[in-house]
Amino acid sequence: MNSKLTSYLNGVFTPYEGVKSVTELKADLHADLQERYNELRAEGKDEETAYKLTIESIGDIEQTILEVSNLSRSLERQLLTNFSASNLADSDFAGVTARKGQFNASALRGSDFAGADLTGSTFKSSDVREANFDGANLTGARFDGQTFIGVKFNKVALTEASFRGASFHNVSFHPGFVLTNKYYKMIKTICFDGATMDKLTYNALKGMGADLSNVSVN
Repeated sequence: MNSKLTSYLNGVFTPYEGVKSVTELKADLHADLQERYNELRAEGKDEETAYKLTIESIGDIEQTILEVSNLSRSLERQLLTNFSASNLADSDFAGVTARKGQFNASALRGSDFAGADLTGSTFKSSDVREANFDGANLTGARFDGQTFIGVKFNKVALTEASFRGASFHNVSFHPGFVLTNKYYKMIKTICFDGATMDKLTYNALKGMGADLSNVSVN
């Protein structure tokens, strides 16, 4: 087995260690390259020439590896959607796709969900204090009965989201730079029935047109 080929592949694949599909690609590629190298040597090529021609035969392998790695990591993050009864405080969920995810009875304090797609997800009996949901897609998400302290829901998609019986203190629902008609319409679809809020959160939501007819202010 040619040691230069092994060293070359090790160098190219080092940034992607731990990604299963990339590891499998490396093993297959190593076998193919070794076979190609042996063929060239059998044709009479010297070691250096055979090595160079073998490497040239695979083209832009680094781009291929990057694409395989990105796809693999994306799929891995999408497939794992049940995070219930887990200690995930201060976790990084930024940008993940976890539609219909289960985040029930979990410790999520201080976790970052910025830009995540959490459509249809449920957060029941979980600790979400100081969590960041900025820019996330929370369409149809369920936060019933939750306690929100210092949580950010800025520039978030919240169509048909439910906060029944939830408690809010120092919670931000800032829409961004401009209050658009689309945002006004979305706010009206959110259910806050039975919720309790501090005056600051209440006034901010009221000013955006949220239905707070069944909300208590403390």
